[in-house]
Order: sequence, then structure tokens, then C-alpha cells
Amino acid sequence: MKNQPGINENCILSKNLNVRMYKRCDYCDHAVLKCVGTQYHIVIMINFILLLLLPYLKNYPVLFNLGIVCILVIFLILGYFVNDKTDDLYIGKYHLKKKSSEMETMNRELISLNKTMAARTEELTRANNQLRKLDHMKSDFISIVSHEFRSPLTSIKAFSEILLNNKENVAPEESADFLRIIDQECDRLTRMINDMLDLSKLDADKMEWDMQEIVLGRVISNALESIYPLSNAKNIQIVTHLDDTLPAIIGDSDRLIQVITNLFNNAVKFTPEKGTIKIYTEHSGSEVQVAVEDNGIGIPEDQLQDIFSKFRQGGDVVTDKPQGTGLGLPICKAIIHAHKGKIWAESIQGKGSRFCITLPVARKEDEQERTDSLINVTNVG
Repeated sequence: MKNQPGINENCILSKNLNVRMYKRCDYCDHAVLKCVGTQYHIVIMINFILLLLLPYLKNYPVLFNLGIVCILVIFLILGYFVNDKTDDLYIGKYHLKKKSSEMETMNRELISLNKTMAARTEELTRANNQLRKLDHMKSDFISIVSHEFRSPLTSIKAFSEILLNNKENVAPEESADFLRIIDQECDRLTRMINDMLDLSKLDADKMEWDMQEIVLGRVISNALESIYPLSNAKNIQIVTHLDDTLPAIIGDSDRLIQVITNLFNNAVKFTPEKGTIKIYTEHSGSEVQVAVEDNGIGIPEDQLQDIFSKFRQGGDVVTDKPQGTGLGLPICKAIIHAHKGKIWAESIQGKGSRFCITLPVARKEDEQERTDSLINVTNVG
């Protein structure tokens, strides 16, 4: 075995008898039969020879008995090694099955991790797209605000310079007109600044509310009074269908007037001359509904979900948009949600729009809570 290629010279079998049956050599790591050589064949041949010789040894009892003992010993040794090898095979099978189970578990974990990473990637992609959309909307908003602020400021500056530098050449009637325009433009600037401040307070949850039991019909009547001059200027007919039996609601009267006024203003802006605006109220279950409908230009279907978002206004070109920052509807949405109500829009482009509001009816529990809070405030005072 020393001269065989691939056998290490330190191999035990190259120096001693092949006694490491069923085991791999620690030095050359050869397969069992290659490592042991022909030892199995020799043992089996010896056993076979002994079996053949036994009949001839019957006359020699000592040799006969010794042969039988040798045969038994050889069979026992072979059985022991076979059993030992079988145990090794079972142990190997167990370890292989265990490793296979571990691999399957790792594979499932990898698949789960891959799905999680794909979901996170999708979420990040959506968030990134949303951020880009918001950034684009904010850029549009800045353009709109710059345009809206520049227009009244230009008017104020121009008429102020005329009154300051050419006062002697301006008739009293013209001076009064100039002052009225300046006053109107200042009011316009004030409204835009108030819109931005209101939205900031609503976002920060710092808006102060004066919640009381109110009648929605009075809120609508107050809002209509402020809109009549604008509607009359465009010869727009306002038709009201108000339910006088509407139950009371709990709300901030001033803020709800702000919402209704904003919806009326939008209807007047987008309704052509000699158009029609309709106002409906209705009681349904535990809610009251207000609807403002016009027959104006309408809203494209793909913009209906965005008109209540910040920095958004109907249309795509700044110069084609009606005056305003586009903050009115987001403010309306925040106020209505603060009243635990809903607001939405329905529209067919070219035929008009319909804005709907639902508000919960005042409950006895709400009235009791408000009464208790007033009593507590009085006691503290």
C-alpha cells in the first residue's frame, strides 16, 4: 500500500494491519473498500475455508472446536461492524434531515424577508412619489400666492403713488374711487393671509372653537348676505330650497359661516353670467346635509380628489385660474372634519358642480356635556 499513488506514507494501514474497517482513513480519506483493501475478501475467504475444512476436522476435536469458535468470532465481529455502520448511517440520515429542515426554514425566512423588502420598497416609492407631488404642488402654490399677492400690491402702490404725487390733478370723485380700490385690495390681502393662518392653526390643532347649539338655516342666511353683491354683479340667480324643520347641530357658527361662504364664493367664481346657483338642505337620520350646486364650468374627474388638498386649485395654468390661493377648500375640509362631518364634491365637466356637507345632529349627551362644562367654568370663576 506504500507504493500506491494517493496514499499518505503516514497512513496507519501502510504500517499496520487493516483493522479500521467501516471507517475512513484519517490521513488519506479514501473510501472504505479502497482504504481497507481486500481485507473483507480475506476474512470472508478464511471463513469459507474454515467451513469447508470443518468436515475434515471432525476427527480432531480440538481443531474442530477451534474452527467453530473462529467462525463464530468472525461472524460476531462482522455483525458488530455492520451494526456500527448502520448506526452511523441512521445518525447521518438524521443530521441530513435536520440540515434540510434548517435550510427550508432559512429559505422561508429569505422569501419572507424578500417580500418585506419588496413591500418596503413599494412604500418608499409611493412616499417618494407623494413627496414629489407635494413638492410640485407647493411650487404651484408659491407661484399662485406670488401672483395673488403681487396683483393687489401693484394696485395699492399705483393708486397710492397717484394720490401722493398728483393729488392736485385728481378729482375728488377719482380720489374716492382710488381709495375704495385700495381698501378692497387690502381686504383681499387680509383674506389671503387669514386663510394661510387658519390652515396653519388647523394643521397644528391650535384652532379655537366656540361650539354651541346652532340652527343651520341661520348660518346659511348669514353666508348668503355676503354673497348677494357678487352674484348680483354677474346676474346670477340664487335658488334656495331650505328645510325649516332642520334639527339643531353643535358647532362653531363663525367657522361654519366661513365654510358656506367659501362654497358660495367658489360657485359664483365658476358660474358664468346669468347662471344659476342652488342651495339645498335636508335632514336624513342623525345628519343634516347642505348642498351648493352651480351650472358653471365643472371640475375634471381626475381633479375631484385633489381639490381638497393643500396647494391645489382647479386648472393648470396660473393665469387661467380665478383669483384665490386655493386654500379655501382645504380649510373647509378641516373645519367640517373638526365638526365630525363630511364634505365632498360631485361634478360633470362643462355642466356644473355640486358640493355637499353633512353634519351630525345635536344629541342630548352633547347638550348635557356642554351644560356641564359651562357649569364647571362658572364654578371656577
